[in-house]
This record gives sequence, C-alpha cells and structure tokens, in this order.
Amino acid sequence: MDFLYNKVYLAYKNRAPVTGTVKLNGSLSFKGVLYATTGGEARHIRGRTLAVDGMNNVIDFLELLENEKIKGVDYLELRACDQSCAGGILSHRNRFLGAETLQRYADTKGDTHDLVEDYKKHASANIHMAPIEPRSLVKYDRNIEIALKKMEQAQLLQKMLPEIDCGACGAPSCESLAGDIVRGEKEIKSCIFLRTRYEKHGDITPQEAMGMMKAI
Repeated sequence: MDFLYNKVYLAYKNRAPVTGTVKLNGSLSFKGVLYATTGGEARHIRGRTLAVDGMNNVIDFLELLENEKIKGVDYLELRACDQSCAGGILSHRNRFLGAETLQRYADTKGDTHDLVEDYKKHASANIHMAPIEPRSLVKYDRNIEIALKKMEQAQLLQKMLPEIDCGACGAPSCESLAGDIVRGEKEIKSCIFLRTRYEKHGDITPQEAMGMMKAI
C-alpha cells in the first residue's frame, strides 16, 4: 500500500502518467467501476451470493449465520461502510449520490476491460498466494474443561488491561491480547500501558521495553 499510494500520489501531483510493467488506460468495464459498490464482488461469483453493507448489518447477519438461521450461501460480500466504498470515511460526497454517480458512469462502459488479459498475466506472474485455509475454531484448547479454565483466566486478564483496544500490542483488541497471553503466544508486558508501568517501577529496563516494542 505504501508503494502503490506513493507512486499514484506522485503521478497525480506531477500530472504525469504512471509507468511500469502494466499499461494503464481509462477503459474500465462496468464491472470494474461498480466493484467498490455493494454487490460489486458478489456479481462475479457463481452460486448463491449475498452482499451486506454497514457494520451493524454485517454484525447482525454474521450472528444469524453463526446461529445457523441462514444456510446454503456460497459467497458473502461484507462491507463495513453503508453503501460500501461510496460511503467510506474518505468520501467527500453524500454516499447515496456517490453510489448513483458510479452507477451512471458504469452504464456508459462496456462488458470487459480492454486490458483484462494483460492484467491477468501480470497478476499471475507477480502475485503469489498460498492456498487459503479456514482458521481453526479451537480458541483455547480442544479439551472443554481446560478451555473453560483458560477462558476464565482470559476474562480476569482482560480486567487488568486498559480495554481501549489501541492495537499497539499487535492484537486487534484487549480481549484478543488476553486470549493470546493465556495461550502462551504473548505476555502481559506486551501491553504498552502495563509495560510503561513496569518500566516506571523498575520491573523491566528501558532496553527490554524497547526490545518488546521492536518485536511487536
């Protein structure tokens, strides 16, 4: 992202064309224009697909899915923002007007991008991905008794943490960090706030604190 953003920004700032191994032009297809709108991904997938936008809607839908009230879905397109990217925080327009503008623009475009085959060749040659495997559902332990004890430990640990979900420890939330600590993947000093306290009281040296931060 850093590389791509800086390259595009520099080209925009200098009003110069972006050069590279792939040619760029404005011949987007209607699918390309609408890819960032709700349903933009789902329309490319065969089978039963559903597109859900808005964080609250996504959470509600995932709960229905988790409770097995919805079955037989082949692909889910989940967008955090209402109206998807048209309603993102970087959009300067009303999200509904933005989505309408994209739809009108898409109506003027053809079915395929002129350079779609060139892009496919470039992507297959330069973007290598390992097989995508489902994440394990085992959170604490396969043994239910051990898992329940670890869950209690994680809940107690979470009360020691600031619970502001800053992400500075590398975990997305304090709850996740507590779980990582219980599983032995991290330690309590991974929390930057507790680490500062330990350092202040002399429990760890500034060098140790810096080492932990560097590792994270």
